[in-house]
This record gives sequence, structure tokens and C-alpha cells, in this order.
Amino acid sequence: MAAAACLLLPARDRFEAIELDAALARMLGRGDRSETGGDDRRAQLRRFVRMTPVHWSLAALARQQERGDAGNAAWLRVDPVHVRPDINGARLLGWGDGLQVSDEESRAFVAALKPMFGDAGFALEATSPDRWYLRLEPGTPLPEFRDPAEALGTDLGDDIDITPQHRRWRVLESEVQVVLHNHPANQQRARRGLPPVNAVWCWGGGAMPQSVERIDGWTLASRDPSVRILARASGGGDELPSAWTLPERDTAFDLHRIITPEAIVRDWLVPAAEALRQGKLRLLVLDFVGGLRWRLERQHRWRFLHRSVQTLR
Repeated sequence: MAAAACLLLPARDRFEAIELDAALARMLGRGDRSETGGDDRRAQLRRFVRMTPVHWSLAALARQQERGDAGNAAWLRVDPVHVRPDINGARLLGWGDGLQVSDEESRAFVAALKPMFGDAGFALEATSPDRWYLRLEPGTPLPEFRDPAEALGTDLGDDIDITPQHRRWRVLESEVQVVLHNHPANQQRARRGLPPVNAVWCWGGGAMPQSVERIDGWTLASRDPSVRILARASGGGDELPSAWTLPERDTAFDLHRIITPEAIVRDWLVPAAEALRQGKLRLLVLDFVGGLRWRLERQHRWRFLHRSVQTLR
């Protein structure tokens, strides 16, 4: 039997300026369109992977995958990042391997920050130059932090939260920024033309879930490091190919790190729709952040009374 494919897409407003060719417009017009409203990135992913309990504890999953010692502790990722101030606030512009933090730099930064986190009651450890963890007591209350892959390039002023739990972490993050701003390793990075490591990004907090399982057998294919943590934990993760590739099993292709909407339409949507038309797929789903979904099946081509659509809206 042919496989099914789902394209996990950013919000529909990114596609407003793109006009669709006639064949694709007809296919979308004949598909089943639904809208739930308000669905965010995590709601998309939770349609394919179920975590019990529901809390978004990716730090514990990542720690278990790397070291196998997550145990009963609570964990929080506090990864080194580069944040650039701008006229409206600040933007996250560097995270992960793209920041090019060396082993030596990571050891120096962690050594400087350990006493500060220790005074707050947290043990700071690095499993790699760009993956840092806090080991916390079980049951430590943690707010919901935004994943760094979602925040890259965005205005961080939108993330400000005034709850008491967030306020505590904002104070710690500010103290970290002071320590890193004055660190000599950042002066050396500047001489090499590299951006400073001037902050940490807290995310993924919580304890190991009881279970992580795929829903209805779907496999996630993604370039997003945080999504790949979730996919590996569910036993169904693939690397995202550079362009549409016919899947061998039911696969949700996470396209959030594709730079332009034009590339998404050209390299993914058009060839996926053609594969459906030829009977090489049994089902194609378009799943947008915000809750818009299109379900396309080959037999929908007989729906002659449906109208074409001009854009992905």
C-alpha cells in the first residue's frame, strides 16, 4: 500500500503572496479543508507523537539519549546562545552548532557559570560544547519555555512573561549575561570574527515522561534538533531530505526550517501533490501553524463541483 505524507508548515500568512498553478489550485479546491484555530507548533507535533504526561520535557529526553542517566531528576537545557540587541528589544541569532563554540570555550564558560547556578541550587553540566544542562530536584516547578529553534530570528520581547516562575529565571538569565559579557573567551571569539556567547536559552524543562509513542504509526522527518529529540524518543525519526522524496512509510515532513515559502511550494508541495495524483501516495495532508489543515486524497479528483483556490489561505 502507498504511504501517506503530511507537510508540517509555518503559518498561512507566509504564503499570502504565492499564486498556485492551475493543477495544484484545483486539487486543493477539491480537498477537505478544516480549521481548528489557535494551534501552535507544539500542537502540530502532538498530532504525531504522544508524550505521557503531556509536559514538554525534551531536556530529560535529550539527556537520556546522550548519557542514559536522566533518572528521576528534573532537567532543563540552558544552551549557550548569541542574542543581539536591536531598536525594539533583542533577537536570538545564534544557537547550536551554528554558533561554533569550541570544547575549550565551553569549558571556560561553564566553569565561570557553575558557581552562580550552584548558589541558586542547580548543578550545571555540559554534554557537548553547545548542549548544557541543569540537573534539578524532582518536582522543581518550571515554566513553559519556548524552544530555541522556534525563537531563532524572532523578537524576544514577545516572550516576556510576568509570572513568578518566569521572573525567577529572568533574574538568573540576567546574571548569566553579565558573567558572559565580561568573559575573556568572548574577546577571543571577537578577534576570530565569531559572535559572542552572551546568554543562555532555557528550554525543555521537566522529568522523564512515562512514555513517548508515535500516533497511528507516523514517522517525523525534521532538521529541527528539538523535534529530532522527540522523534528519536518515539522510535520514529528520520533526517529531512533536501527536497521532496517519496516516503516508504507514513511520514510527517517538518518544513519549518525551509527558508522561503517559495521553496516549500516548489520543492515540496508541488511534487508531493503530483505523487498523489499519480497514485504513489494514498494521502497528503497540509498542516499549518494556526490550525488550518487540508486533507487531499486521490479520489477527490472526481469532485467536479469544488472551486479552485488561488493561494494557501
